[in-house]
Amino acid sequence: MAALVAVASFGQGTRSLRISEVVCLPADGGLVDESGKLTPWIELVNTSWGEVNCRAMYLSTNPEVLRTDISVPQRTAMMWALPSGTAQTHLGAQGRVVVHADGHTNRGALHTSFVLPAGQPFCLYLFDGDGKTLIDQVAVPALGEGESLSRAFHETGEPQTGAAEWKVLAAEQATPGMPNLGQPAPKDKIAEFKERDPHGFGMAVLAMSIVFSSLAFLFVFFRFFGKWMDYLAHRAAKTAPVQKVATTAGKVAVTLKEGSELKGVPMETYMAVIGLALHDYENDIHDVEAGVLTIDTDHQHHMGWTLGAGDEA
Repeated sequence: MAALVAVASFGQGTRSLRISEVVCLPADGGLVDESGKLTPWIELVNTSWGEVNCRAMYLSTNPEVLRTDISVPQRTAMMWALPSGTAQTHLGAQGRVVVHADGHTNRGALHTSFVLPAGQPFCLYLFDGDGKTLIDQVAVPALGEGESLSRAFHETGEPQTGAAEWKVLAAEQATPGMPNLGQPAPKDKIAEFKERDPHGFGMAVLAMSIVFSSLAFLFVFFRFFGKWMDYLAHRAAKTAPVQKVATTAGKVAVTLKEGSELKGVPMETYMAVIGLALHDYENDIHDVEAGVLTIDTDHQHHMGWTLGAGDEA
């Protein structure tokens, strides 16, 4: 269930943005801009429950933008891009932004480079920031003074389908920056969840699924971690004897070198003695002999070994 929620949230992005309301010929008492002037305007709405940043998206009334034989730069040159670096284009759940379609870009960041045609039909296009993906389009009829073309929505925020989706409203019914006429106020996620799950069964199932998923993950993790530690221990046990022999051989080489250079004892004698000592050491009997092994260096013609008391000749 958690995975489904994550996928749904991931899918909510700029494609959730819709054209919500349009006014072409403002009337007295209508929406004014930062300078206090009446302007035609376009309202965009985020129909999802996630946040959407609509910066760098494009609006246009030029039908040439639908041509497939033009490049992206050619298309974006015929459109106006929503500004970056302004909080107004960062929309929360069910959030709205109103842009002034008056052609006066010098009056503010949210003033388009084109003017909405007054008293004649036209199409309005909304493109994604890539300059080639059409997100929404609206066929606007000839609107009178103050009239608005308003889109009807479900309670969930998704637009309806069919002929009743768009309505032409009188000037006093226009609602810039607010839910359209006849649309209930959007509910937040908690209120919607309570309405759909009044007895808490869904919440219980969700909580249990999270707990059991976490326990399953921990079980798998520690299972493989234990196996890995067993493998490392087994590998270390197998390599220990090899390291021991290598260390012993190194010590023998050093001893042979020092003996041949400093003591004047023949190499064969050292090799025999050290070989016997290693044999006794490897068989754990080097500390139980009663005899003492000596080397007679006065007689070079034979192996001058003598046995101490207690050993048989």
